[in-house]
Amino acid sequence: MSADILTVVWKEFREMFRGPGARFTMAVMIGVVCIMGVLLPLYLGVGAIASPVTLLYCLWIPTLVVPGIVADSFAGERERHTLETLLAGRLSDRAILLGKLCAPVLYGWGLTMIALLLGLISVNLKAGAGHLLLFPALLALSLVVMSFLASWLFAGAGVLISLRSPTVQKAQQTVGMLTLVPILPFIVLVLVLGDNKFGELLARVMSWMPSNVNALVGGAMVVLLFSDLLLVRISLARFQRARLVLD
Repeated sequence: MSADILTVVWKEFREMFRGPGARFTMAVMIGVVCIMGVLLPLYLGVGAIASPVTLLYCLWIPTLVVPGIVADSFAGERERHTLETLLAGRLSDRAILLGKLCAPVLYGWGLTMIALLLGLISVNLKAGAGHLLLFPALLALSLVVMSFLASWLFAGAGVLISLRSPTVQKAQQTVGMLTLVPILPFIVLVLVLGDNKFGELLARVMSWMPSNVNALVGGAMVVLLFSDLLLVRISLARFQRARLVLD
């Protein structure tokens, strides 16, 4: 089973970096790494590796890169007329689905890890002053785990959408709308409260966070893990080979 999953993952990565959209994928990678891994850490300085706020911009990376990749998973195969060939092979349903899930997860999570490593190097070059600056152990662990769970969340939701989308464009539009969900409450609050009152509310939240950040991060991990497992279960239940062929 694991060898079959790796086969699908390898196929997905080969299409990412050798397919028609390879140049766009590389451009997005370079842009994300430069902004999140170099420019933003240089601007934030030591806070980029010491503040819990790092968790927020770290989670932006999976939000930005995973939806565009995962939308192509099944909808792209359907458009290229290769879905029937894939489903007619010896690979099991579980291997195909998990391979399609793991590829964007590894892509989003791996890109996040690269950006964090470059950010660490950037901060050391700017503010190290001869001393090695590192992420606090608990924050480093949180960054690794949260970015992985977030990548899996968007990959799971994207695969579920792509399973039933007739075209890649339709899948991208739906997944794109999904990525607005995390920031929509902030937009509504700004519109309702206005800039000044929203700024005051944000300042209060930021002053409250340091003493409660561990509980917040722990709760977020539990919610993400439960959501990820639920999405995998739903995807496995909805992955019906015969229905996909007929579609």
